[in-house]
This record gives sequence, C-alpha cells and structure tokens, in this order.
Amino acid sequence: MRLVKPSLEWKQQHENFMVKWGSDRMVPSSMDLSVFDTYEEFLFALDLRAKGKHPWVPSSHYFLIDGKDQIIGMVDIRHELNEFLRNIGGHIGYGILPSERNLLVKRSFNKM
Repeated sequence: MRLVKPSLEWKQQHENFMVKWGSDRMVPSSMDLSVFDTYEEFLFALDLRAKGKHPWVPSSHYFLIDGKDQIIGMVDIRHELNEFLRNIGGHIGYGILPSERNLLVKRSFNKM
C-alpha cells in the first residue's frame, strides 16, 4: 500500500470511491466531491487547505492505494491545530471504504 496526493489522474477512481462510500458523511470531509462542480475546483480547494488559507489549518491530503492501484482510503494530516481540532478533530482524519475495513486488518495479520 502507498499514499498518493490527489490529482486529475485519480479523478475517476475518486468518483468511484464516493459511490462506494454511499450516503454516509464522507471522512475526511475535505475529500467530499459533492460540494464541487468540477474536479479542478476540488483540487484548488485542497491546495488552499494544504497552504492553511483561512479558515483551514495547514494540512496534507492523500489517497491510500492498495496493491491493485485502487483507492481504498483517504487521509488528512493536519500540521497545526485550531481550538476545534484540538478538542474534536485532532491531527489526523481518515476514512477507509467500509468494504475494505476488515480486509485491512486481515492483510496486516497475515503478514506477521
């Protein structure tokens, strides 16, 4: 598995991930495409977040890619915290596709 930064290359897979995720609240919320008209808008907004443009704190955003080059999760790493994040969000926000959650645990134990 590896982490990769979101880019146009991953657009279709990201859209597929959203469908697989379903109607539950997207975690991390910064990866939710439903509030953007285009993927380019999403990437621009992610860049603003990465730079810590108000009201966001500086952060890094990644897709978790499995051995088959499929997005199975997403993560935000926050390099600073504001009051809200200190109390609720923390430094890391992540989401793993529900269909992959138990598989990740099994894969980890099988390598031991």
